[in-house]
Amino acid sequence: MVFGIMQGRLSPPQGNQLQFFPNDWKSEFETAHILGFDSIEWIYDDIDFDNPLMGEAGQLEIKERQKQFNVSIRSICADIFMKVHLTDTDSSLAIEILSNLIRRATQAGITTISIPFVEEHIPVTTEQRLTAVRNIKKVLSLNKNINLVLEIDLPVNDIISIVEAIGSPQTGVCYDTGNAMTFGFDAGDDIRKLGKYLKEIHLKDRMGGTRQSVYLGKGSVDFPDVFSALAEIKFDGLCILQAWRGENYLDDAKNQLEFAREFSKKQSN
Repeated sequence: MVFGIMQGRLSPPQGNQLQFFPNDWKSEFETAHILGFDSIEWIYDDIDFDNPLMGEAGQLEIKERQKQFNVSIRSICADIFMKVHLTDTDSSLAIEILSNLIRRATQAGITTISIPFVEEHIPVTTEQRLTAVRNIKKVLSLNKNINLVLEIDLPVNDIISIVEAIGSPQTGVCYDTGNAMTFGFDAGDDIRKLGKYLKEIHLKDRMGGTRQSVYLGKGSVDFPDVFSALAEIKFDGLCILQAWRGENYLDDAKNQLEFAREFSKKQSN
C-alpha cells in the first residue's frame, strides 16, 4: 500500500480554503520525505491557473523533485470537476479539460486521475449517471495506461453500477472514508463490496451525519474494520491522507500517517 498525502496539507493555510494548490509546491516534496510519506496527490483545480503540471518546464521540475526526495506523484485530484461538471447536458468543456489532463498526466508519468462526483456534483438522476458514463468512455481511449478513479458519494451498489456501465479496466473507484460517515455508509462493508474496483482510498474522519472533518480516530470511521477490509481484498493501491489539519499541520500530518500505518501493519500481520 502506498501512503500519500493530498497536496497543500504540508503548506501554510491559503485564505479560508480547505483544499488548495500550494503557492510553494516545491517545498512539499522535502517535507513529505522528512515526515515519511511515499507520495503526494497533485491537485488540479483551475484552468485559469498556471499549474506547473500543464507545461514541459513545470513537469521537468516535478520529476526532478520526485527523484531528489524519493516522493512520487502517482495521482491527480482533479478538483476542476467540482467547477466544470462531467454530468452536465453540455459537457464539452469538461471533456476537453479531462482530455488535456490525461495527455499532461501521461507526459509527467502519472498513472491515476481521481475525479470527484461529490457535493453538488453527485450524479443523483439517471440522466446524470448516463451522461457521466458516456463522457468517461469518450476519453478512455486517449491513453491505455491512465486510470480514472471515480469518487462518488452514493451507496456502494450505485457506484458499482456506474463503474460496470463504463466497463473498462482503466476505471475504478476512489473511496473517501470521511464522506462515507457524512452519508451514514458502512466504510468497511463498502470496501469489501468494491473489491477489485477499489483503486484508491482517501483517509478522512468525520462524525456521522456531519461534514466536519476531525483528527483520524476521533470520529465515526471504524478504522480497524476499514484496514481489515483493505487487507481482505488485498488492496495495494493508493492510500491518500485527506485528513484533518490544524495550526500544527505538520505534526498533524506526521501523527495521522503513523496512525494509518499502524493499523495497516496490524491488519497485514
